[in-house]
Amino acid sequence: FNFLETVIIKMCCCMPINCLRILVFVACGTVLGAGAALVWAGTAISDQELFKTMLEESGGISVDTVSLGLLIGGCCLMGVGILGFVGAWKKNCLCLSVFATITLVIGVLVVAIGVALILAKDFVDENLGDAEKCKEDYKDIDEAVIKADDVFCKAKCPCKIESENLSLFTGEDIYIGNAKSVLGCDPCETFDGGANQDKYNGLPEDDKESVNQYLSTEFGYDVDGEPNAQDCGQYVNADNYVDQYFTGGTKDYLDVLEWIEDEFKCSGFCTPTKYYLFSDVNKGKPEGTCFGEVNDWVQDNFTTYGAVAIAVGSYMVLVLFLSCGICCNSGEKKKKKQQVEDNKK
Repeated sequence: FNFLETVIIKMCCCMPINCLRILVFVACGTVLGAGAALVWAGTAISDQELFKTMLEESGGISVDTVSLGLLIGGCCLMGVGILGFVGAWKKNCLCLSVFATITLVIGVLVVAIGVALILAKDFVDENLGDAEKCKEDYKDIDEAVIKADDVFCKAKCPCKIESENLSLFTGEDIYIGNAKSVLGCDPCETFDGGANQDKYNGLPEDDKESVNQYLSTEFGYDVDGEPNAQDCGQYVNADNYVDQYFTGGTKDYLDVLEWIEDEFKCSGFCTPTKYYLFSDVNKGKPEGTCFGEVNDWVQDNFTTYGAVAIAVGSYMVLVLFLSCGICCNSGEKKKKKQQVEDNKK
């Protein structure tokens, strides 16, 4: 390693100084860009429910703390990038030393992230490779999907499917309400005296009992006689439905499931479903289960992202030697200039 280090430094010392400066400028631009990206991320994630959920699941970390950390880190990186520009432009070895040391650390971290992404690809494929393994490893997520699928667009949770989309779900006895997703359910809409009430009244006794038991167990509404919207509304409505129905670990993943449905045009996670449950039922029919879509995306992209990260990180490590080359060139020029002046004397 010492031999390789010596060879690289000597090669850099032999390169034209302007070429070295341009290469360092590119690294400075990369660091500045990374800093700006962190500042942007710090301002953006505070409004992202997905990140809030993920952070809370990771140990109750406040999103404001992470946001502040990203802002500070981004500003520091931008300062380091500017320091590198000054050092390369003015051939200031002190500035270059600080810049090169920090970029060396960053480069090693980025290479490590790249390697981790490539290794994570196989780990994700192992966990999301088939439905049974998915159900075993992601019980809370799958339970949230099953609970939503058990009620959505049924008597337990009328949904707002537009008339032009009803033909996509022929054969389904759909109860129409105001909820575009299970997150806006209001079970009491079934008992409003209209078409939903008629459908409920026509249900077999066992199915009626199932609905009544659901109202009693989940929301504390013990039906005495025929359920009605007014009495029902005292126990549950669209505003408090999620807090009462989704409990324990299932509630923690609702925002994540909504994001996954939007991003991958799928529904369910390990278990297939007929509707988009967490985003908008009017988006049509889901294209597949989400665990498969997420796994396909990881397999398609993690290798590429990992390779790019390794390449960028390696370049950042190389900046140390480029900076040494600039300082070495500057020192050699000063020596030659001094020798010329001494010869004149």
